[in-house]
Amino acid sequence: LLVQRLLMHCFSHPLHSAAIHFPIAFLSLSYCLDFAYGLATFPQTASHVRQLYNLTPYLGEIARISYYANILGLLSAVGAVFTGLIELGALIKRQGLLNKLQKSNNTAKTAKGMHPKVIWALVHASINDMGLAAAVYNWWTRRSAELNLPTDTNILVSAIGMTFLFAAGYI
Repeated sequence: LLVQRLLMHCFSHPLHSAAIHFPIAFLSLSYCLDFAYGLATFPQTASHVRQLYNLTPYLGEIARISYYANILGLLSAVGAVFTGLIELGALIKRQGLLNKLQKSNNTAKTAKGMHPKVIWALVHASINDMGLAAAVYNWWTRRSAELNLPTDTNILVSAIGMTFLFAAGYI
């Protein structure tokens, strides 16, 4: 009974907003380090970066920290996704959306009549899914690379992932 009350109390408060800080921090760090690595290694920008600060001696460490920050971001994202799904399920249940869709003859019309909160929650989840896909791609392609160095594609994917991360956080 005590455990049941404790769980009900924990899940009566929004946990998703508490669970998102670590994935945002780790993935942002990873993406920014990839971007710094790219600026320091691309021939068109390397000389400009060296004028500000010579990152060349630290490129290996930058790549490794970026890689491990990406892994920590992915691992901590599990909690954020889980709590987000719980809160989305509660939102859908409060709106009675599943019952409305099951009883409806025209599901497209019913779906268009969804509450804006549900629509924005689904948009938020979809954008985050794309951002996490970018992080998974970076992990997968760099896991066996020498020193976990990012490729040009990884740097581009990091820039896209950062855009998704910030866009989803804005919503």
